[in-house]
Amino acid sequence: MKRISVRNAEKVDCEGFTLVEVMLAVAIFAIGILAIASMQIGATNANSSAYRLTERISLAEARIESLLSLPYGHPDLAQGNHQDPRPPAGYVITWNVVDNAPVANSKTLSV
Repeated sequence: MKRISVRNAEKVDCEGFTLVEVMLAVAIFAIGILAIASMQIGATNANSSAYRLTERISLAEARIESLLSLPYGHPDLAQGNHQDPRPPAGYVITWNVVDNAPVANSKTLSV
């Protein structure tokens, strides 16, 4: 019978990874992937919100430009609240005109 010393038994095939190490690495990787996925969802929502805001600003600017090109006495520039009769789908464009504010013979527009 052959004896194996304790010193030799410790050196038996110590290369590679244990199952516990692999499972721990996979768990850390999964947590990182979930964090990245969460950030991606947040970025997508922010991008969508920014797109809608840009679209609204563009429509308001277009209405302001069209109102500024009208003559001073045009009915769309009469004092009071006005609404676009043909707004783009999904939008309501309104504006308010105040005469003689803040200076006489001027109009203040709020879109």
